[in-house]
Amino acid sequence: MDALDVKVSLPRLTAKDIADVKLGLEISVDFIALSFVREAGDLAQLRKLFTAPMPHPLVIAKSRIRKPLPTWTKSCANRRGDGRPGDLGIELPYEELPIIQRRIVKTCPAGGRPVIVATHMLESMIESPMPTRAEVTDVANAVFEQADAIMPAARRRWANIP
Repeated sequence: MDALDVKVSLPRLTAKDIADVKLGLEISVDFIALSFVREAGDLAQLRKLFTAPMPHPLVIAKSRIRKPLPTWTKSCANRRGDGRPGDLGIELPYEELPIIQRRIVKTCPAGGRPVIVATHMLESMIESPMPTRAEVTDVANAVFEQADAIMPAARRRWANIP
């Protein structure tokens, strides 16, 4: 659960989340994703479930944090092994997003962390076989910024143009 600027007191991982993680560990998944990460404790709670010897799956943390960027990028550069999709548009002013995304994409690889840029790029292709010019530019910028992966979040198999 996530709420803007609200400290949620519910458990970070539900019983179903824990069961899903344990199953993933049993079948040796390569990645485990955790959404709405706000602080290091969220990741620590997930990693407590990694009881078997290494190697552990790579954790992909989808960050929704509003702390100052220098603090966030320092954390990003110092902790190895986590990828973070760059979907911060809900909490940040639109005019700051391109600059922040570029800083994140530049900083995280320096700490050995992959970066996944996830946006609603290519959302128009749910209804149309061609992306908009703005969507093409979004994808191109993520590639030019050297993101490790791009996740077109809105593309769905049930779209009119799958």
